[in-house]
Amino acid sequence: MNEFIDSLSEQAKRFVEPAKEVNRLLLNNVGELVDIQAQAFANYAEMGIAQAKSALEIRNSDSLNAFVEQQSEFSETVQAQFKGDAEKLTDLASQTAEGLKQVFSKETV
Repeated sequence: MNEFIDSLSEQAKRFVEPAKEVNRLLLNNVGELVDIQAQAFANYAEMGIAQAKSALEIRNSDSLNAFVEQQSEFSETVQAQFKGDAEKLTDLASQTAEGLKQVFSKETV
């Protein structure tokens, strides 16, 4: 009878442990995703507010020309920020996939 209970306990453990590892991995990655999104939101909000403030400084044609010229630099900044954020998300997705692969490869061994 003890062997049966031990066997049942071992089977339950083999089932539950991978699920716990997957949950731990996904929870950590959700935390990282939230951090990435919060930082991105803060960065884009800051850029938008700076642009709005710059637009409010337009008083004449010279300041309008200066503002328009800054738009190219602003566009490059936004593009670089977007690229960096996309790379962070891609890295996180790769880490998640690798972590899941490791969890499930342990089970098949």
